[in-house]
Amino acid sequence: MPVGATAALLAEADRGRVRHEITRGQSREELLPEYARESQECSRRRIEFLEQSQAIPTPVGVYALWIATFRSGGGIVRDVHDTKYEATMYVYANGATSSEFLTCFGPPLPQPAVPGYDSLAIRRWMPTTTFSEIPTGYGSGSLDLLLLPNLVTGSTAPTSGDYRQGWEFGHTSVCVLRLDASGTGLIATINTDCVYSYIDVEELLATKGQVALAAEYIAAVNSRSKSRQSIEG
Repeated sequence: MPVGATAALLAEADRGRVRHEITRGQSREELLPEYARESQECSRRRIEFLEQSQAIPTPVGVYALWIATFRSGGGIVRDVHDTKYEATMYVYANGATSSEFLTCFGPPLPQPAVPGYDSLAIRRWMPTTTFSEIPTGYGSGSLDLLLLPNLVTGSTAPTSGDYRQGWEFGHTSVCVLRLDASGTGLIATINTDCVYSYIDVEELLATKGQVALAAEYIAAVNSRSKSRQSIEG
């Protein structure tokens, strides 16, 4: 076993022993306040991350492109849910819109912004500005994210102290869609094996297709890159 993996397992075992010593002899009622505080802290970090990264619900076109790229790279989609991905996409949180971010994937969603970043209804959030790190979260304090590193930079270094795949950020799942080394293709990854599609995602892929979506996305990335170079120049 690699040294890093061994260290992670030992650290996890250590945390388990410490928690056992702390909670030994305590009743469930005595432990509830501690767990409640932990849950509140996870939720606070979750909302803080969404606010700082100016996250928006991932547009169906972006998620469809991620799904298609993931599949074409050999990834396995567990199931196609008999519901629409866009069912909870009727508003953007806290007034954010897509008017200046990937407009090729559809017009801005309606405002005013309800629900806010405390909502658990959004399927997958997408940061639109630089972030420092992905917070560790468990249960309702976790996140489902889709990152576009060619457009938005941020650290994806594990924050939970657990380096097993899928546990780097607690229960948070992280999809990534990036350009390949050639700059003409795409790579899709995720830190878990829980991947699902939806009927409207499949319909969009059937009608528009992966090639067209990829061309629009790559054009958007190149356009933003040129704009940055122009400003910096």
